[in-house]
Order: sequence, then C-alpha cells, then structure tokens
Amino acid sequence: MPGLATYHTTRPKIVWTRPANPSGSVPSVEATLEFGYPLVNARSWTQPSPGSDRVRYPSGEEAAWVEHEDALLDAIVLHVPPTDGESVYGPATGWDGEFGWQAFLETAWAGHPFAFWRDRTNAGSALTCQLVEPTREPELGPMHTRRFPLRLRSTTLARFTGY
Repeated sequence: MPGLATYHTTRPKIVWTRPANPSGSVPSVEATLEFGYPLVNARSWTQPSPGSDRVRYPSGEEAAWVEHEDALLDAIVLHVPPTDGESVYGPATGWDGEFGWQAFLETAWAGHPFAFWRDRTNAGSALTCQLVEPTREPELGPMHTRRFPLRLRSTTLARFTGY
C-alpha cells in the first residue's frame, strides 16, 4: 500500500575510518556505526553512471553507451540517540561524539569510502560505498532521537541485495 513504511528485520552497520588530521598528530582510526533499528523504506536500484548517454538520430535509430551501472541504496535511518546507547534491538551509535553519526557523515560527505554491512553479523554482506547525498539537517524524533535519509552508492559495482 502506498504511504506505508517498509521494514526489514536485519540491522546493518557501517565500518568507517576517521582520517588522520593534516598535521598527523591524530592518527586515522577505524570506527563502527551501529544502527539501533533496521532501515525503513529501503530500496535499491541501478542506473547508468555519469558519462553514459543515449541519442536518437534523425533516421529514428537510437544508440546508447553506458560507462557502467551505479548500484544505489536509499533508506531512512530512525531513532539515532543523542549519545551511544541501547535500542530494543541492541547497541546504537549516537549522533554526537568523536565516532558518532555526525562525525561519520562529515567524513563520508568529504568523499571517504566506508563499508556498509547489510547484515551486521555477516562480513560477506559488506560493500564498499560512498555517500551520495548529504544529510545535513536530521529531523528530531521522540526522546531527542534523530531520523534522516541515507543514499549510498556501491563503489565496487556490486549491487545491494535484500532491499
């Protein structure tokens, strides 16, 4: 039915690296973002990458060239707590903090890749990704939690499965 949210029962996670600062006084550090809840309204698809084109000649013939297909995932992240904590599903990374959601989004928006694990318990479900669209102003939810859209692109051309 249109308008109803679609829910998945599997919680993903993201493994990312906070880069070293320019002076090198703070080294790069790997961190894990724990989704407190499964993704909502998640959907995946492919589309021709930039540089692909399609033309129609005066004769009516068409030609197309596709550099490659980008694999995309679009979803809503729900109930991100202000600080690290627990959800009814288990650990949940908070918005604030050195390795929180806000720090991750700032790093990812700067173009740094990360690993998205569709199933947080299965390393085989991990895809190397980049953030496609910024998430600058999350909505406030109950108990000061945050909710925001997330759009990812697989950098390995592998497709997102299960969405």
